[in-house]
Amino acid sequence: TFTVLLPEMTEPELQFEAAEDETPLGRYENILLVEDDEAVRAVTENILRSLGYEVHVEPGGAEALALCLGENPPRFDLLLTDIVMPYLGGHELASRLVSVRPEMKVMFMSGYVDDPTVLQAVQESNIPFLEKPFNRTQLAKKVREALEQR
Repeated sequence: TFTVLLPEMTEPELQFEAAEDETPLGRYENILLVEDDEAVRAVTENILRSLGYEVHVEPGGAEALALCLGENPPRFDLLLTDIVMPYLGGHELASRLVSVRPEMKVMFMSGYVDDPTVLQAVQESNIPFLEKPFNRTQLAKKVREALEQR
């Protein structure tokens, strides 16, 4: 037999600040996500879906281009693409798709912000850009900004 003695404690009053989440939510817009890195692609897709977007995912520019130029292509409100990808980069993909779908908005993302090619593509295009790594709020705000851009 043993005895456990615990000090008497009064429960502290829990005070929660009403923190309003200012993360902009989707309005069921359709997003074409093109990202060659599987882990980044999966996380980004999950975040976008949690925000209320419909998301179609492609692992590269060639696959995305084939989808959009094929028979009965889906309608996308936004192309969210990595800039640096093998075979067909995001900048080239965006210019090809916008030429046949001028209503589609575009947003670039990249982790290579020191790369002169990336910097030039971003500076010349006036297209919203998101630097990797990013968090949920940063992604949500940039996507909303891209969708509402005129």
